[in-house]
Amino acid sequence: MKTLKNTILFLICFSTSYSIAAPLRISQPSKESGGCDLYVANFDSIDEFKGFFSKLKQFSTEKNIAELSKLILYPLRVKLNGKHVMINDAADFTKEFSRVWTTHVSDSLANQEESTLFCNYQGVMIGNGQIWIKKLNVNHKVVVGSINP
Repeated sequence: MKTLKNTILFLICFSTSYSIAAPLRISQPSKESGGCDLYVANFDSIDEFKGFFSKLKQFSTEKNIAELSKLILYPLRVKLNGKHVMINDAADFTKEFSRVWTTHVSDSLANQEESTLFCNYQGVMIGNGQIWIKKLNVNHKVVVGSINP
């Protein structure tokens, strides 16, 4: 009996901690399982997320710093060389671009498939947390909320 309880507990923890390859969806969390439920991440539609995700990938591939800087939520706290650095605005982002938007960050974004995204109440995770996309409650704007080079 104890083994069965442990197995059930493991399955519950495992299923809530890891994303499962499945399509993006908007639904009440209790109605479906698997995949990235954008409803939990505060998105109103799949298209709302896909539009932002597509622009982010495009600007990253093009290394279009001016357009990327418009997608960031400031101030942005980034850990660089073991020290926390505040990126206060687009000018700071442009100045620190090569240190913040590293190859590791851009590769994680370029290689991210929609079917393997992870979502929770904090937003949508790219890679292993290199980028977090979130939708703000105040003005409903979609932004990059954190970058972890």
